Amino acid sequence: MAEHTIRLLGPWEWEAQACTAWRADGQIEILPDPLPQPRRIWIPVRAADESWARFRGRVLWRRHFHWTSELDYWERIWLYFEAADYFARVRVNGVELGQHEGALDPFSFPITPLLQKRNCLEVELEIPATPPSLAQAKRMLRETPACRDGPAILGEVRLEVFHPARFGDLIVWSEFHEGKALLHVAGDILAESDCQPEVYVVYDNHTLHYERLEVKGGRQPLAVVVPCPRVFIWDVAQGSPAALHYVQVELVDRSVLLDARYCHVGFRRLRWHAAKRMFHLNKHWLTPGTDVPLVDIQSPICEGKPFEQADEVGQPLVCRLPLRGGYASEESFRRRAVHQAVRLVQLLQHHPCILGWIVHTEPAEHDRQLDIDLLQAVRQTDPSRPAFLQPNAESAELIETP
Repeated sequence: MAEHTIRLLGPWEWEAQACTAWRADGQIEILPDPLPQPRRIWIPVRAADESWARFRGRVLWRRHFHWTSELDYWERIWLYFEAADYFARVRVNGVELGQHEGALDPFSFPITPLLQKRNCLEVELEIPATPPSLAQAKRMLRETPACRDGPAILGEVRLEVFHPARFGDLIVWSEFHEGKALLHVAGDILAESDCQPEVYVVYDNHTLHYERLEVKGGRQPLAVVVPCPRVFIWDVAQGSPAALHYVQVELVDRSVLLDARYCHVGFRRLRWHAAKRMFHLNKHWLTPGTDVPLVDIQSPICEGKPFEQADEVGQPLVCRLPLRGGYASEESFRRRAVHQAVRLVQLLQHHPCILGWIVHTEPAEHDRQLDIDLLQAVRQTDPSRPAFLQPNAESAELIETP
């Protein structure tokens, strides 16, 4: 939770730089095709005209912004993206901040030393075209309704003001097994120098966990597992709101709130019955595809669609990750694909509405090793839910092995 936030909305400059396409060896080549004309596009993008929505290649998104106020001694500025599709390279005032690969997960960069009175933010995005000959050897995980257009900034871009110590990645999830309810918090703390912050885990407005940490400058891991004294069972709702618990994780130093993250979690008894091909949720037997819809990630993870609403109304579902069809088989791509899939699972696993994961839809025969790696990694990341393959997108059949 940032102290202050400035959203970089409004018109951005959009300029196509090159038409590009994948080659069979995994490299990207530049094509001599004509480029669309430069234009201004409003962020966040709500509708795309055909000329740039169908463009495949490398584009530059540019936005100028002012920063005239003096920073307090404790203020640190971070540049935050809800999502960007697909290969991103970010620069501020000509200095490269870093790169990101993906289409649905958030990322951020510290930019405090680079700020001037007038600043230029440039985001170079690339989605190479996939030739028909490589249709079963794709190299991007973007098979979802959220990724229909060309290289685009999805969601908001923000300047966020933080303290010198803050949370980095932080994930929260619940576990309910044999009547025992546990709350898990995992992630890391980013600090510019040595400090002794306190971590509070607040559960339904009651402090469930407290500890003081010895944090060295840099990145330090954080892991908390704490039992929950009182829980309500999240269940299929029948005309009433589903039972959710509010969790807030706070980072405090001498009574000053440095950072906070919050979400809702739910507890339920869940088992996949392989023989019946059904979920056993509390006292309900649910069939995939009829009682439990198979749902794509329909927007950047930060927007929470459709999972937050499903949590609130008690609608169970199976989440389908953005892999469909055949993919490249080399090990380097498999590692990147597994990393992205695990990242999406971590960001979504606090949602009680998700009963399982479909890691790959309509896999090709040569994807067997990729599917083995995906299933193993997702099951290790979230052992409380089953992970499946979906051989046919038009069928609700789910299988557990390649």
